[in-house]
Amino acid sequence: MDSKKLSDIRKEQKAAEDIFNALQKEAKKFSKKDLPEELKNKIDEAKEQIDNIKKQLCSKAFVFGALQPTGNIEALNEQYYLGFLYKKELLKFEVAQRQRYAEIETKYGGEELAKLRESKKQIDEKIKEVKDRIAEYKKKHSSKTASAELRAEMKPLKKEREEASEKISAFKKTIDSAAYKVAKSEHRQWIKEEYKRIRTEFGQSGKGLGWGTQAVIAEAVQDTRKGRKAPSTFVDRTREVVAAQIQTDKVTRMSMTLDEAFSCTDNRFRIKRLPDSAFEKGASRKSRHTVAQIKIGSQKNPKTGRRTHVPIMVEVPICMHRKLPQDSMIKWVKLFREKDANKWMWRLSLSVEYPRPIEDADISSILGVDLGWRQVEGGWRIAHWALRKSDTIVESGELIVPDRIINKLTHADKVKSVIDENRDNLKEWISAWYKKQDKRKIPDIVRDELKNVHTWLSHNKFIVFIRVVSGNAFPNSDQLLDVLVKWKHRYKHLLAIWKGDKRRAISARNTIYRQFAHMLRKKANILGLEGMSLVAFKESPQPDSAKEESKTAKRQLQYSAPGTLRKYLEEKFDYVVRVNPADTSQLCPDCRDRLDYGDDRAFGYCKSCQKMWDRDLVGSSNISLKALEKIESVGIVEACKKPKKEDKKESE
Repeated sequence: MDSKKLSDIRKEQKAAEDIFNALQKEAKKFSKKDLPEELKNKIDEAKEQIDNIKKQLCSKAFVFGALQPTGNIEALNEQYYLGFLYKKELLKFEVAQRQRYAEIETKYGGEELAKLRESKKQIDEKIKEVKDRIAEYKKKHSSKTASAELRAEMKPLKKEREEASEKISAFKKTIDSAAYKVAKSEHRQWIKEEYKRIRTEFGQSGKGLGWGTQAVIAEAVQDTRKGRKAPSTFVDRTREVVAAQIQTDKVTRMSMTLDEAFSCTDNRFRIKRLPDSAFEKGASRKSRHTVAQIKIGSQKNPKTGRRTHVPIMVEVPICMHRKLPQDSMIKWVKLFREKDANKWMWRLSLSVEYPRPIEDADISSILGVDLGWRQVEGGWRIAHWALRKSDTIVESGELIVPDRIINKLTHADKVKSVIDENRDNLKEWISAWYKKQDKRKIPDIVRDELKNVHTWLSHNKFIVFIRVVSGNAFPNSDQLLDVLVKWKHRYKHLLAIWKGDKRRAISARNTIYRQFAHMLRKKANILGLEGMSLVAFKESPQPDSAKEESKTAKRQLQYSAPGTLRKYLEEKFDYVVRVNPADTSQLCPDCRDRLDYGDDRAFGYCKSCQKMWDRDLVGSSNISLKALEKIESVGIVEACKKPKKEDKKESE
């Protein structure tokens, strides 16, 4: 199927959404029970049509390395600081909102609701106690699963908590007083007014926080709020400065095409166009250096103090290592900064939407990929693939991550262990030093910190503590400060080594994975994968790994990151068929008899064919066969549907 123009797809999407909204409006006239079957079918068809149109669009984030921005750097730092304050204010608002609602429920729920809440609180305490014992068991036995006794103890407690929550919800519905309804209505109105006040205070008419940055921080708070997590667990999105949110679905006037960005006429985002020769094979990296300009706010009128339409722009030198797709639309522009040891690391991220060229499915060629790791000569084998044409395997191969990358990751982990060991030694020294001091001569602010120093896990706590000690001198404080400063210099040095080694090794590994996915896509456009959870995959025993080496083996599996490879494969292929992993490595690809692996689980012997088979080759061959059988039985569209419970915990 040929790719359409982005504008044509958008028109189709808008027309389909208008039909869907009209049907939804018609459905509101009926209750769920009385909804006509014909109208229900029309709504389902309209929804399916929208989903099919969306499949023609591809959204992708292009992340480019950047140097420190130039021009208006003070204004940029102010945006980061305002973002931090805005998040802090939203968290305070969230705490106040929860307390206010709890007071309303307590006031109108009476003693009965208080009893139900107390009962649930006691169950939560019991669950916490069992969780602590489970964590202690896992640490003691170097296991990722709890014992059968602890799991059996946890199961009824979870059921009790669920029942207690249902009782509280049921009781709330019985509160039918007019005063309670008025209080809830006033509470909702207070939330709207307070949220509006905070946005106005920090917006362009107030302190001047860019509306894009404001939106992304508020979105992070709202997303976490849906999970009802504690305020301390909210995602920190203050390191993002968003130039513009360009969503053609909702705000048509905010659309920005790639040509508009390259023309450098738009005040929100501009980027200097590079010649096509810069992206040709063999072109130097320097030829791909360019400059992007991002709007981070608006200038103030010195007389009135109000914001004007004159933009505040920062220039960001970037390396555009990849060419942006033609006929695309920019949805988001984000500038990231992250502290890496002693310096800031900058990245520019462009979220781009473009038409996805989808070819017709060719079931004559199907690729099966078996994700599995094994130590081989020269590195780690991460995946094995087999290309099936008709009923025969015509080509196969493997993906090997070289030892130099694994060794780099191993070295980074060793450096991290040294960092943690230095922190623990520092804690012991400070605790011993504190016992010898006269507590009366130590300032209260320092004494309060020293009491809890043995519980600190964060290295940044010690760096903040250095400032506290240096600003509050007392007898023998010089001795403490000297030890802390020496530790800080050592920590910064090791942190730079750890982060640098890890970043370079992961980047090299991911480059190998992208090239592997690109190479496979040239061979076929249908991919077969095992529909299994990678969490379970990590727990399963691996070939060539003794039980006493299981801890090291699991760490090596984290280095291999099969989830990252699977993500790249799924992005590259038009059709991905997930098959049942049962018996994929147990049956002979030729005669379908069960293989005998014996003590060596890496190679299996077929008695019928009298052949020795590599386990991963057997897996990839059978995956391609199962994918073909699934397509022939239910069709390519049904075969490519994702399972309802998709594994979300990808490695790195």
